[in-house]
Amino acid sequence: MKIFLILFFVFPCFSFIEASVIGHWRFEESGFSDGATLPSGSNLILDSSGNGNHATVRTSGLTYESGAGDTFAPGSNQSIRNSGSGSLEIASINLGAGNTPWTVELFVKKTSNTGTFDDLLMTRATNEAGRASNFGFHLRLDGSNTRMQFFGDNGNPTDSTVLPLNTWHHLAITNDGSQYEFFVDGVSTGVAAGNFHFNGLVIGFTDENYIGFMDEVRVSNEVLASSQFFNGAVPEPGTFLSTLLALVLFWNFRLRR
Repeated sequence: MKIFLILFFVFPCFSFIEASVIGHWRFEESGFSDGATLPSGSNLILDSSGNGNHATVRTSGLTYESGAGDTFAPGSNQSIRNSGSGSLEIASINLGAGNTPWTVELFVKKTSNTGTFDDLLMTRATNEAGRASNFGFHLRLDGSNTRMQFFGDNGNPTDSTVLPLNTWHHLAITNDGSQYEFFVDGVSTGVAAGNFHFNGLVIGFTDENYIGFMDEVRVSNEVLASSQFFNGAVPEPGTFLSTLLALVLFWNFRLRR
């Protein structure tokens, strides 16, 4: 009876917490050696959120990185490295029309300045009046001084925070339906008016190169507080549930002794 009550109350709470994450690409696929090229084909890069939004290699130039040194983000075991032109596409991501709230976050470690712009993420948009039909927004880095830039329906607001090369940084953008808020390493760095919704997502190159590492790309369908951003310490759902079940079974075993 005790086990039933624990499962009844605790598991729904965890499901509620995780419900807002609609896509999480950790690049933790097994069976690939350090430096291996991401293979062509659909649904090979898995969505760990459980929503089935798996990614397809869109353009070549991506490799898995799991070797010694600082080649993956905190809490991760593997990342992808972009030589400049590589990209992934997740066509199934769609947050709907209107002022739908969302959060996008990822870890990046840029290794070289390109001198132009460095594409990180791009969303596609539906044919809304007065807006382009082929993209929703770009999240990219200024290629000369490594600052985060957002290219969307409200111009090109650029964050003033300069990101040092060869260092991991967590970047995030939230949108509540009326304004964007920018975060670097969990700290709010500014806001800008505007809104856009998702209708597909591209990770990596669209028309500008990015040279460096990327890891832990995550999309949520609500505005997350900075304390809710992925920081490497948040357990994956499967790990959390397995651990919780083990604790429950252990507790029940002790009570029976």
